[in-house]
Amino acid sequence: MYKIIFISLIMCFALNIEAQTFKAGGIIGLNASQIRGDDSAGFNKLGIVGGLKAAVDVGTKLEASIEILYSQRGSYQQATNNNPDEFRINTDYISIPLIISYKDWLADDDYYRLHFHTGLSYGRLINATINKEKNSPILEEFVENDFSGLFGATYYLNPNLALTARYTRSINKLFEGPGTSINSNSYLGFFLTFHVLYMI
Repeated sequence: MYKIIFISLIMCFALNIEAQTFKAGGIIGLNASQIRGDDSAGFNKLGIVGGLKAAVDVGTKLEASIEILYSQRGSYQQATNNNPDEFRINTDYISIPLIISYKDWLADDDYYRLHFHTGLSYGRLINATINKEKNSPILEEFVENDFSGLFGATYYLNPNLALTARYTRSINKLFEGPGTSINSNSYLGFFLTFHVLYMI
């Protein structure tokens, strides 16, 4: 994991040297997530997301970027009359999305207001709890490496400040299988991200 982060940072510095269009910035926002297969519905589990972003123009309207994020995900189901037990899965990841963006809507200040993006993300699980339990045997069955696909859009309020909405879906299952103590056949993570981006 540390090697991946180190290589990613080296790539960013290399882009800075070779390209005049290199930009970097910070991200802070909110995840709304769920897990398919846990008998709950809706993006009810809220968590924070934050980190760093580096980007470089690879064409007039194309941009390549990398992010290093702390991302809280999971699933949450409130207690109801039919089901009096509250259910919550908390998962914390360090995520590294690799993104390609298409830019449109040129503003008077010579920047593009809309960036439509897609990409792939690698996530490393750093913490997990089920109903706030820290030593449940089920926790040992969480997969440490998460691979996801994503797409979304960013709207720039000015050349530096932007708002992003993004959808991310895990490609691999969240639990080991077969033969685990839980039914992992359909346990896949989904989440919506809404964050503020500031680029310099």
